[in-house]
Amino acid sequence: MEGILRALCKSFAASAVMLNLLSCGGSVAPEEDSGLDPVSAEAICNDQIDNDQDGQTDCEDSDCASAFECTWPDEFQHTAGVYFDASSAAELLGYDDCEIVADAVLKSDDISACTICDRSYSGALTYSSDDCDMIEDDRPGSVTYGLIFLSETERVYYGAETDGPGWAEVGRATLAPDGAYTITTEENVDVEGFDAGDLTVELIFRD
Repeated sequence: MEGILRALCKSFAASAVMLNLLSCGGSVAPEEDSGLDPVSAEAICNDQIDNDQDGQTDCEDSDCASAFECTWPDEFQHTAGVYFDASSAAELLGYDDCEIVADAVLKSDDISACTICDRSYSGALTYSSDDCDMIEDDRPGSVTYGLIFLSETERVYYGAETDGPGWAEVGRATLAPDGAYTITTEENVDVEGFDAGDLTVELIFRD
């Protein structure tokens, strides 16, 4: 029985990487005088420079209203769910199905935590469901994701690695008809050949 619990906690810990994402350092260089004459319109919309010197930088400038990078959301709604479906054999040993569901409003960081991403987002987690008493791992209080916007309807999500400063890809998602970007992963919880059940992680993002 203890073997099942250890395997379940290990599987949960691996899945919880997507819930327990910590920000890493990042910095933005101060704006410097390019020495060039101002242009009549904001020429580059993501260089943190007021190209036309009208007091508005990048996406703040109406010249950039149609630029792709200026259509990225400032915040979005996020739901993260971890669902354990116990096998019949595991149920005989006292294990039941359970779920952990958390919600957050993720807001864009002033300075991107994920230096390989277009933008990063962070927010506090609120747990709406948590009946997995057998999983003793601490529940994270906040979450951070890094995003790369491939197109208006496709995105790549990154999370901070728990054992280093790097970032790992969590998954890719395409905009669904219901307006959500969803990443789902499933794995079998195996204890030395014993099928304890299945663990599913579902990450949902809505602008």
